[in-house]
Amino acid sequence: MREKTLYWTGTPRHFLMSAGMALADPRPSDSDLLLTSKYHYVKEIQKVLDEWVQSPFSFVKIIQETIRTNAVSRLFQIIRSNASYRKFAHGHRFREIRSFQVHTHTARAFLYDLKRHSPETRRVMIEDGGLFYNTQPLYGDIAEETYSRLKLLAARVLYGRAWGAIKANGLREVIDEIHLIAPELVRGEWVSHKLVKLSPDPVRRLADTDLPGIYLRTAGSSVEKLADIEFLIILSKSDGVENDLRGYVGRVNELLRTARKRGLRIAVKYHPKEEESDYMVLAEKSWVTEIPRQLPIELLFIINTRNLKFVLGDASTGILSASWLLPKCKSISFADMVSKRPELMYPDYSGFGIDLIRSAHDLEEMLLNA
Repeated sequence: MREKTLYWTGTPRHFLMSAGMALADPRPSDSDLLLTSKYHYVKEIQKVLDEWVQSPFSFVKIIQETIRTNAVSRLFQIIRSNASYRKFAHGHRFREIRSFQVHTHTARAFLYDLKRHSPETRRVMIEDGGLFYNTQPLYGDIAEETYSRLKLLAARVLYGRAWGAIKANGLREVIDEIHLIAPELVRGEWVSHKLVKLSPDPVRRLADTDLPGIYLRTAGSSVEKLADIEFLIILSKSDGVENDLRGYVGRVNELLRTARKRGLRIAVKYHPKEEESDYMVLAEKSWVTEIPRQLPIELLFIINTRNLKFVLGDASTGILSASWLLPKCKSISFADMVSKRPELMYPDYSGFGIDLIRSAHDLEEMLLNA
């Protein structure tokens, strides 16, 4: 059985990055894709893969989980899902697993099980945004937790015998390397791990393939519609705006009006998990282009390298991606305008070349001096 590299993804950004990395691999047809999520964009990615003749993935496994509110249903879903992951892990042999999925108990169970059955497999964690650089308390399986015997037993029933209670610094138990866009800025818990810097080139080179056109067409858009955008705001998910959505909308509207006064071609991108809400009422703003929310915003960054001049977000992973993929574009955080404790939201943005603004006036000054 030929050994392969497995990319374990869960979001459109993960998928795009995995596609770039796999295409850059000198071993053709040696990459598999495992895509797991409970959100609607999984179906969009499936459509893209069905059309993408140049896909580097020789095998694709998609597990779309259902959002359950009933505790009993959720319990059985966890058991079924983890059984599916274990079956998948035991049925394949991997030289390396590159996982974007590390923040959940399910991911921990999979990695522990993989370590137990395939100790020779190299396990790589790929960074997934600001959490790797900011000062927010860690959560999920990477948080420092104390487990009673009863809790540990319950977790092993749900997630498998191989499951264990990892602490933040104990990730080395199941992770051999961490790949990041800025390893020199990684938060303290992971400084002692083996850190590898991610090159933006594999993702940038996707612009030379037919993937962008297929992805955009699937989402009802096109390269032509997005190639002239100059000013972009990436929005937070509405249920994550610190219980002040009205205030958030008001401040974003101030920024939009400021950009409009400068005659810029403006676009707004909702979070991919914001499935239906139009809380910015973009339908009434004919002067704003809405980027299809199911798209990875990084797709815009690789097709619009000439005109895109400003990318704004609060603590969005998107502004980190912009600074990584488009160094000549000005990346701006307005976290100070919308958060009660912005110092927890963002990393040391100066290290990424990202500017901070505290008002629409700050943005106006920046646009005047650009």
